Order: sequence, then structure tokens, then C-alpha cells
Amino acid sequence: MKTWMIRLIAIGLILVSGFLIFQGVRALQGTDSPRGDTIVATVEASAGQIVFHPVVDYEIAGFTLVVVSQNGFRWEGEFGPDNIPAFKTVDAAGNSLPDGSYRYALQAYPLV
Repeated sequence: MKTWMIRLIAIGLILVSGFLIFQGVRALQGTDSPRGDTIVATVEASAGQIVFHPVVDYEIAGFTLVVVSQNGFRWEGEFGPDNIPAFKTVDAAGNSLPDGSYRYALQAYPLV
């Protein structure tokens, strides 16, 4: 298997594992997290990207997704109400992001 594919799979597994650890099984049910935060999305890792599927029961004005790593990497994206938040795990040249732990924060903005 190619090195970049192994790294991509590892990054996806780390992100998904982190999600399940921090949010718990209740996250998949669209309820509150153990920390008291409202769960706004479930996570799907696929080849080349991590996709966040909204699970909120109110109208959304938009989302902000921030992904950071311990090596100083930071990425931030804004998504409108009709766009599914997603993060690409490869660069424009198709190279995988560096190995390591990545954390994310997804914030939903309700329509007022």
C-alpha cells in the first residue's frame, strides 16, 4: 500500500477516534455531549476528506470548522447553510497531511 494512503487512513482513524472518545456514543444520537456541548454533526471519514453531517434540529445560518495539530498546523473553513462542512486530508498536490494528532471544532450558527 502506498505511504500516502496509509497516512491518510491513519489521520482519518485518529480524527474519528477522537470524535468518539470526546463525544461518546450519545453523539451519534444527536444529543448533548458529556461536557454539556450540543452535538451539531456526526463524522464520516473517507478517502481524502473528513465530512461532518449536521444533526441539529434547528435552521442553520452557517458553520465554522477549525482543525489544528500539535505541530502548528491550522485550517479554518466557513460553510453556508446549504454546504456540508468537510476537511480535506490531502493538499492540492495530493500529498497527505503530516502524521500526528489533529483536533477539530465545529460550530453551528442558528438562523435568527
